[in-house]
Amino acid sequence: GGARSGAPAAPAASLDSGGAETVPQDLSDKLERAVQDLLAAARSTEGWQPLFDRNGARGFKQSGALLCARGDSDIPHPVAAVCALLWSPSRKKEFDQNVQVCRRLHTYSSHTVLDHLRFTQVWPLAVRVMCVLVHWRVLEDGTVVTVGFSHAPPDLCPHEEGVVRAECVVAGWVLTPSPDGRRTRATVVVKTDLKGSIPSSIVGFVSDSQARLPAAVTKVLDRDRARHAG
Repeated sequence: GGARSGAPAAPAASLDSGGAETVPQDLSDKLERAVQDLLAAARSTEGWQPLFDRNGARGFKQSGALLCARGDSDIPHPVAAVCALLWSPSRKKEFDQNVQVCRRLHTYSSHTVLDHLRFTQVWPLAVRVMCVLVHWRVLEDGTVVTVGFSHAPPDLCPHEEGVVRAECVVAGWVLTPSPDGRRTRATVVVKTDLKGSIPSSIVGFVSDSQARLPAAVTKVLDRDRARHAG
């Protein structure tokens, strides 16, 4: 899509399209590939195995070495509201039960940041952490894409004792506004290497919860709307 600078720091007030701006060239190239990988995974069900299909929400998984999950659902809120929630590190744990803490480590541009995630411990596994480069943009057709992948520069993401650094291969959201702008068609894709030997029951639980993220986002935004209306 066309890239314009000057977008807001959070995509809540308006949704300008934007590129990598001040992101280093090697990361910019990787971002472009990640966007294409995310769109390919989100726009075809080929290679995905059904997890659930209920009330218009569908979940999928892929078998293999990575934890791969996908969820498709309508969210009855505007794209800007969905983006504002997804972009807020302090609110990530409100809709993702696997996240204990999310901190913003660095802001490369109004569209690209570096976040540190610490995940809720699942016994008997060690705590998992991640440093993830996160980027958002608006495509020419109005679709909003957020995409992330692991990026751990030593000065910003030093070694941490007693935890395991998992790898985000690619993860993100594809958000398509309804014609009237009041609803969002959402697809979330997560492809992660949790590192180490993970029991299949835990992989199944995490995959299912990731595929249900659109429903969790809806619940948070419903609460926000009710609170503001009250």
